[in-house]
This record gives sequence, C-alpha cells and structure tokens, in this order.
Amino acid sequence: MIVDMQCSSRTRNYFAHFVPSNTRWIGTASGCSDPLPNFTGVNNRDRMSTSVKMAGGISQSPDMSWLVNGAAQTDDLAVMINDKQYAVLIPGCSLAKPQKRWPADRFAATGNELVSRGFEIVLVGTADDRDAVNAVLAASPDAIDLCGKTNLAGLARLLGGAAFVIGNDTGPMFLAARTGVSSLMIMGPDI
Repeated sequence: MIVDMQCSSRTRNYFAHFVPSNTRWIGTASGCSDPLPNFTGVNNRDRMSTSVKMAGGISQSPDMSWLVNGAAQTDDLAVMINDKQYAVLIPGCSLAKPQKRWPADRFAATGNELVSRGFEIVLVGTADDRDAVNAVLAASPDAIDLCGKTNLAGLARLLGGAAFVIGNDTGPMFLAARTGVSSLMIMGPDI
C-alpha cells in the first residue's frame, strides 16, 4: 500500500509509471485504487488525517513537550533571548525549490516593522539558507542571526518560546506549528 501524502504531479507520475497494478494507492492519481475526496478549502493536517484513516491508521497529536521543554544546554542560543518578546523569521527553504521563498526584502520589512513594535527578531535556518538570511540582515540589521547555530532541540525551544513565527513552506515551520506557537506559513503557487 502507498499513501500519497504529497498528491503532487510528481507522485502522480510515480503512480502512472512505476507502481504495479495490484498495489493499493491512496491519493489523487487518476485510476488509483483509493481516490481521496476533493480537498478544496481543507487544511493539510485534515487532508493527511483523512489519508491516514483511509489506510486504517489513527490520527494522533504527538506530545512534543520532551523536545520543547527539555533541559537547555549552557551554550543553547535560545536561552539568550527567552526573557524577551521575540518573533522568529524563517526566510529560507529547500534549495531545490527557491521559487517557494517569499522575497527577503519582505521578510526584512516585516522584521523592521516588528522591531518598531518592540519585538526582538530572530532569523533561523541551515547553512543552505545563509544567502536568504544575509539578504534579510542587509535590510534588517537589528535581527539576531541564529542561522546554522541551533540544533533540533534548541530550535524547538526557540520556536516554542516565540510570540509568533513567520516563514516559508519549510520543515522548521511544521516544527513551529507543533510547538503550539502562533505561526504563519507563507505559501506560493509552487508547492
């Protein structure tokens, strides 16, 4: 059985060209054994939950407290700002899909506006996001640069302690949402 959680043109091509005819396929590919309903206006979590239930699974909300509330390390950069009101901006995304990035100047303008409202601005990402983070820093020099300086647990604590998080369609945004922090994921036409 294959549960197509992405339901993209790429995965529909996989179904059409590589999947044996006796394979159970849950998704949106034309001719699949278990077509998903029309998800117009349905959020991703509910769409994925429906897919999981069709496959016989159950929907659960994992307990993330072990990650978010774990003991901070003395070199944990998130500790430096957790006593201040801050917002996290995530201007990067997969190098394979640069068209998914909201322009850096808009992240910078958002950061500058938030600074004027009393927030500390924190930028995060991996080494692959360095160019995007540098572009934001060039126009929003008051931002705190933690790009490439957090591990998974430190990032979770940082995101969980923020007033809110704004970012592109990228993994850290999904982590932010799971911590319970108010999050805004910027989605473009290319998913």
